[in-house]
Amino acid sequence: MKAYSSVLMKAALILLQSACRSRESETQLELTAERTYLIPDSVALAGVAIGSHRNLWVWETDQPAVIRFSEDGTRTTFNLPREVRPISVDQLSDALIEVVDSESRQIYRIDIKRGGVESRSIAVSGEIRTAIRLPSGSRLLQTRDAGIERVFFVGRQSKQVFESEALKDGDGFTMSLWGSNAILAFRDPTLPAIIVDTTGRILKTFKLNQHESVASAVRSDSSLWTTLTVIGVDDELLATLADFKSGTRMLIAFDSVGNFRRKTSFAGMVSLVASDEKQKRIVAVRRMNHSEVILYKWRWRNFSNRSE
Repeated sequence: MKAYSSVLMKAALILLQSACRSRESETQLELTAERTYLIPDSVALAGVAIGSHRNLWVWETDQPAVIRFSEDGTRTTFNLPREVRPISVDQLSDALIEVVDSESRQIYRIDIKRGGVESRSIAVSGEIRTAIRLPSGSRLLQTRDAGIERVFFVGRQSKQVFESEALKDGDGFTMSLWGSNAILAFRDPTLPAIIVDTTGRILKTFKLNQHESVASAVRSDSSLWTTLTVIGVDDELLATLADFKSGTRMLIAFDSVGNFRRKTSFAGMVSLVASDEKQKRIVAVRRMNHSEVILYKWRWRNFSNRSE
């Protein structure tokens, strides 16, 4: 674990130095590992979400259950209705979570203290493959139906954000929160990342491979790159790309409008999977013989005088 933490820390610090931010003095991102959670071998980890009070929620898509890791390390499993296959989990309060079911297109609101369950339908067609809840309470959903991939904004007024031809098996999108907005990125790193606001409007698209050093790596016949995640850290965007042939990871930093800043590469089955700007926390996952989830606290350190 120590080797993993040092690798991720070094990569993040190299990546996010003063060139990555516009400040009067040089600054760099400082990550402090707060806790490591070992995922049971029986759990095929499919997703991780940051809840309130530094709770972490994990789930697998083929089991009707979610797991909560509390701040003190306590692990609690909550069983869902037998037909539910979770695609996303959101903690609304100390007592309430919401789970999106990929197959039935239902949202289940579950009282984890009293055991009550309510459900409501989502007015979209096809199988839900990815989902994310915005701070406003609206959602973005990726669906596949009749050979077409679509992204829907589901709120008081629901609408289609965009659609594309069906992607290859294993492809699709990754979604994450960035403040009140969402970041969508195709698994194919040659396709653009998309920033969507709280109304479902596309604010910006940008290319993850816009820099020649990234583009040349991605198009190499000796590699097989995919986009794992794109997360927000204050006014920066961080993309994690993985080469499935070599096991190499690439971290790429962009500014708030999607301009390339810096990249770094390192070996290891590591990815940054989620961030929470209010709690100043980042979640990373390492997959080796087993999966580990690490919760980090971040802050920006002034490099010139060693103060925050």
